[in-house]
Amino acid sequence: MAKTKKVSKIKIKKKRWFPIFAPKFLGQREIGESYLSEPNVAMGRVVKINLRDLTRNMRDQNIYVSLKITEVNGNNLDTEIVGYAYMPFFVKKLIRVRTGKIDDSFVLKTKDNKIVRLKPLAITVFPVKKSVKTAIRKQLREMLEEEVAKLNFDSLINDLLRYKLQMEFKKKLNKLCPVREVIMRMVKLEEGKRLNVKWKGEEKKQTVEVKVLRSEASGTPEAKPLSEKKEEKKAEIPPVQPQPPTEKPAKKPVKEVPPTPSRPPLREGEEEKK
Repeated sequence: MAKTKKVSKIKIKKKRWFPIFAPKFLGQREIGESYLSEPNVAMGRVVKINLRDLTRNMRDQNIYVSLKITEVNGNNLDTEIVGYAYMPFFVKKLIRVRTGKIDDSFVLKTKDNKIVRLKPLAITVFPVKKSVKTAIRKQLREMLEEEVAKLNFDSLINDLLRYKLQMEFKKKLNKLCPVREVIMRMVKLEEGKRLNVKWKGEEKKQTVEVKVLRSEASGTPEAKPLSEKKEEKKAEIPPVQPQPPTEKPAKKPVKEVPPTPSRPPLREGEEEKK
């Protein structure tokens, strides 16, 4: 009898569409679908969507919101907001000729211990000096640090998208200089990073003296600190003795040249003698 060949069959998992929903404070609307074999595969993916599609407001068409899939609820994929950003052409449109631009970028911690990257932008009515820009930048950073410490991440994003905090900052900054616009150019959740804030202009360079201790078995003495080494070098250098002043050679007398006699003017009819 003829032997039958075994044929291996490739098992193909059937895929289907899983709907994606926005967070609760953004209306929990369906923002799209994902074609997957299992819903758990989509965990951790980030979806970008225009804010106008969520709020149905044309004023929000210049903002793109980043949503991360964090939970599977049956056949639905629930998301949470990770950040938002303005479109680049809108920022360029705000910065006109003969205006001042003050931007910054720093990291802060919210009330629920989430680390957030903030990039504010302030635009003045007319060009200002560097000292005025520094004062506006410093005050804007202090106000944001105070407000972010009071709010959770979701409530912070909600207040920024509703332009609530920006209006308060604009009123306070107008006392320093007339400000045309204050926006939060970008907000981003820094996941898996530690808070390490460095303030420009406030840190001072400090020299640290380190003692290097060697093993007793080697018999080498301990290294001396930097301050003692500098004092020893100063003691080794002999003081510079003042040199006696050198006498300059006397200048030779200049001979006086007698002035040449001037010729009398010629009379009429006379010729000049050679």
